[in-house]
Amino acid sequence: MKYGPFIALLSLFFLVANAQPTVKIPKKLCGVYTGSQPAYAIETSGQVSSVLPASMIIELTRTSISVCYQLPKLCPVVGGMVKTIHREGKGKTKQWKIQVLSPNSLFTEDLVFYAKNKELTRIGVFPQPNTVLKKSRKK
Repeated sequence: MKYGPFIALLSLFFLVANAQPTVKIPKKLCGVYTGSQPAYAIETSGQVSSVLPASMIIELTRTSISVCYQLPKLCPVVGGMVKTIHREGKGKTKQWKIQVLSPNSLFTEDLVFYAKNKELTRIGVFPQPNTVLKKSRKK
């Protein structure tokens, strides 16, 4: 009985620490986006290595984001939680900036959705170039 209040207090701290409000993506942004990441070069220890272009798919749902490369099949972000989303501009200059916490990664995925041409741009972590993706049509 002497540990009861301590356990209750510890449980309360655990619940408060893990209670994050879920950020939801607007429905009009949700869907599957496809595109191709351009080729780029990496310099390590004085040697230059080139990375070939790769096709990419980004899937946005209301509460999570997945990023996958096609060949070879590699998904660095599966079910990443949205950290922040905010809208900038009005009318044709409207854009949404989305920041995603990817599990088991030190970096966040930064995405920008442009309303005018309905494109999603993945901001690449240096030396990766930015990747422009288009929304796939419904089948």
